[in-house]
Amino acid sequence: MDNNEKKILVNKKSVIPAGAISVGITHVDGKIIFKHNKKWANTFFSVCHYSKHPFALTPSDFLSPTMVTTIAVDPSQNFCEKSYSCLDFTCKLNKFDKNVYLTEFKDIGSFSLGLPQGLGDTPLWFSINEWGIFWTKLILQPEGGILTFNDKEKDIGD
Repeated sequence: MDNNEKKILVNKKSVIPAGAISVGITHVDGKIIFKHNKKWANTFFSVCHYSKHPFALTPSDFLSPTMVTTIAVDPSQNFCEKSYSCLDFTCKLNKFDKNVYLTEFKDIGSFSLGLPQGLGDTPLWFSINEWGIFWTKLILQPEGGILTFNDKEKDIGD
């Protein structure tokens, strides 16, 4: 992919194949899964319904990604509109490019989530082992949506 193609992709002006389907996204508040004093508790995990793994991580106070509710995918054309910024390195449609990822999430800073230095080289913890199947329990079918933690309903004994 040359720089011009990357620029088009980042500007969301890429051509979506005619046969593409729209798959939902479920955004999961990390406080639902992790204790409040843990690193990942203040993170939104954006779970793709195609791969059934998180494709993006964002701080819970950065709500722009939660406005994305679907992704266009066409497996026959090896196309996913988020393939260059997807963090699910186990997905066969992934074409991760760290520069595209950092450009897409430039408003939150590249190190605010503590992303690994070798990002893109190996699958991340949330896509493998027991975590790899965990996300299927949280997916809101069919369209997706947002699962958030409610402080008023939490158990006082935590």
